[in-house]
Amino acid sequence: MDRRPERIRIIHELGKPQSLPAGEDQFDRYGPAILPDRASFCADMLLLGLGPDPAVAAAAVCSVAGPCGPAPDAAAPRKTVHYVECPEFERQMPAHWAAAIPGHWQRISPQQCTPELLARSTTLFYRQNTRLFPSFWGPLLAAAQWEHLRHNTACAAVDAPTPSPASSASPACPTSREKSAKSAESADRTVILPGTEQGLLIRELREAFTDEGWHVLTVPPQDMATTLPRLLAQHSPRLFFSVNFQGLDMFGERHHLLRAAGTEVAAWCVDTPWHILSGCKAPFWKDTHLFVTDDTFLPDLRATGGTDVHHLPLATDPRIFSPSDATAERQHDAPQDHELAQAAVFVGRSEFPERRKYFSGLVPDSALMAKATQMLSTGERPDYHWWTRQLGITGFWPDTPRHAGAGAEEASRRWRALCLEQALPHGLTVFGDQGWHTAVPGLRRLHPPVDYYTRLPAIYRKAGITLNITGLLLPGGLTQRHFDVWAAGGLLLTDANPGMHIFPAHLAQAVTYHRADELPERMAAWRATPDSTKELRSMWRNVILNGHTYRHRVRQVLAAVFAS
Repeated sequence: MDRRPERIRIIHELGKPQSLPAGEDQFDRYGPAILPDRASFCADMLLLGLGPDPAVAAAAVCSVAGPCGPAPDAAAPRKTVHYVECPEFERQMPAHWAAAIPGHWQRISPQQCTPELLARSTTLFYRQNTRLFPSFWGPLLAAAQWEHLRHNTACAAVDAPTPSPASSASPACPTSREKSAKSAESADRTVILPGTEQGLLIRELREAFTDEGWHVLTVPPQDMATTLPRLLAQHSPRLFFSVNFQGLDMFGERHHLLRAAGTEVAAWCVDTPWHILSGCKAPFWKDTHLFVTDDTFLPDLRATGGTDVHHLPLATDPRIFSPSDATAERQHDAPQDHELAQAAVFVGRSEFPERRKYFSGLVPDSALMAKATQMLSTGERPDYHWWTRQLGITGFWPDTPRHAGAGAEEASRRWRALCLEQALPHGLTVFGDQGWHTAVPGLRRLHPPVDYYTRLPAIYRKAGITLNITGLLLPGGLTQRHFDVWAAGGLLLTDANPGMHIFPAHLAQAVTYHRADELPERMAAWRATPDSTKELRSMWRNVILNGHTYRHRVRQVLAAVFAS
């Protein structure tokens, strides 16, 4: 029985072994349509990567353009074959690899892949390059895609393949900040916002960008691969703004295509950054404008290579939580108004979506968990960073450690339970899933989850006190409640999260607790002094509406991205 040929294996950019498939079908083509009469097809050929067998690459060239090289007849069209190869890929190839490269092919450097050469060439790209050495190939592939997209939009949109790379640039595909200054004058004020109407923060961001005079193109992430080339050709967008890297592929091909087209790429991590970045299999993320809701991650993100990292907390949308009187009257009112006025309300999930799947098989160290539980009782916070220190974790990407997150999430679960148990005798009313019955035994007032955009504002407005308990996966991350409750005219009692530093210190101190056993006394004091809480509501509402809406956040994004 014939044995299948053994594939060559190399170590790719991120230090892992990978097998190299060979075959003409491993080359993607970008360029002019093939003419029936190949003799009249005069475009040059450009190979971006030869793959593990240059003889197969030569066969792929002949399949596309016929025999190439010195023309046998001086009057015949002459087709030149140029090729680019990654030095590290070449270094790992066997000795016979170089000997198999046709002698008349001309090797060129990435810097020689000028727009003129790309425009007149039919390009063949070894598809595995984007997974092997994305920092080298990403800008080159994007340059080829963009040139052929500009000159032959229909062909490029149909032909486009999949993911690619990262952070080094060539003259053909600038990724430096210099390019944005040039394109900022010519491109219109269009932003691509990956997501759907029901997606996380999409509605709020769309309205905020619109209020700032931007045209917003909302694209479902699953449609991005087919839609993005057309949008780039038709709209010249200045900005691509992603929440949690939605719409960007794991190898960065869309990131590089956007940059080749002169579009700035920004991503906002509203969850634990390292957990989100674990989905990036190439270092392209380091060249994005990166925003995080928790500024305690900034030092490590920068140390790992993030070139433009900013703090961008969550905010509120006044249209939803602080509407005009007429709009407020039309809003769905809160259920059980008489009950809510005397209640300590908590709104939220018992665990974050996909928790079990993400932390599957991970059990926090029992000794550390016992220590973390003791810390919670004394007002200390065994957060994500504490867990990384205890576990001796110093590297976060590309191999993102999940053990620290699993420990912080379990500590968060225990912290929520401690706080809610203290609030039980004081009218605790929870709006959330059935998991709260297990998390807080003895909970009697559990209502189903409520719609964020309709019923929640009225609940915050009517509640005697809204209780907030922040998780420990984001040590300094604020929640929507930090902004929405005050905007709605409610009263928030929250734990002493380090992220509260963005607010006036005297106001933050007035509404925070450090230990769960402080809650009964704090709630009783507020109920005994309604005049002081009325003043607190007013001062906090002014702070939030005057500096912490999503329109304010969009202004921060635009100032940071286009600062140059």
